[in-house]
Amino acid sequence: CFNYNVVPEKDFLSFCENSVERIPVMIENKGSVSNTYAFSLEGPTWANLDRDRLVVEENEKGSVSLILNPGYREDGDYSIEVKVTSERGELVQSNTFKANVQTCYDAFVDIEKESDKICNSLSNSYGVVLKNTGKFDQDYQLSIDGPAWASLATGIVKINADGETSLTLEVNPPFDAAPGDYPIEVKSV
Repeated sequence: CFNYNVVPEKDFLSFCENSVERIPVMIENKGSVSNTYAFSLEGPTWANLDRDRLVVEENEKGSVSLILNPGYREDGDYSIEVKVTSERGELVQSNTFKANVQTCYDAFVDIEKESDKICNSLSNSYGVVLKNTGKFDQDYQLSIDGPAWASLATGIVKINADGETSLTLEVNPPFDAAPGDYPIEVKSV
């Protein structure tokens, strides 16, 4: 009277970080009466169901969606278990989904020197390498967190997947700059 099947569209998915994937999970009521199904999920915080209850008439089908939305740098292999419990008959079924989340958007910034000394009114140039370590071509907006007398020649660069570009960091402290340590951070977004 209360038999049912849980039929996911797929049970393995490989996709990029910071993206949204939906996996439909079909509930097929093979019983002779209408039934309500309760869903629960065990897995990472970025895995959710679009609903926690579903009513399916006898010999009908209904579905819920497993929504996967990992943030940046959430890479690795994950197991996600969806448990379904029928209200009538209290039958429990579960499915385990495997998610392989890949780092697809990443960059590496390297500055020629980690530290240096420079006198007022003198200038110096430092090589900066920006490498796209992701899987897609990307535009990067560059900025500097530091004194106003530190600058980059360019603000936006396009880099192919697994490519890199060289930039120049110009440092030119004015005559009246107070002696001291001035951290300079090159950022790419």
